[in-house]
Amino acid sequence: MNFNLTEEQILLKKTAKDFAEVHLEPGVIQRDDKSITPINEIK
Repeated sequence: MNFNLTEEQILLKKTAKDFAEVHLEPGVIQRDDKSITPINEIK
């Protein structure tokens, strides 16, 4: 069996990581402390 990611899967993984670093990571500690879910960023 081949468990290597396809080029498309690698691109999706990178895109999701980049999005999270730019839009979700800033302020994550404060949101966690206040139990806030960033609904607008997730949609």
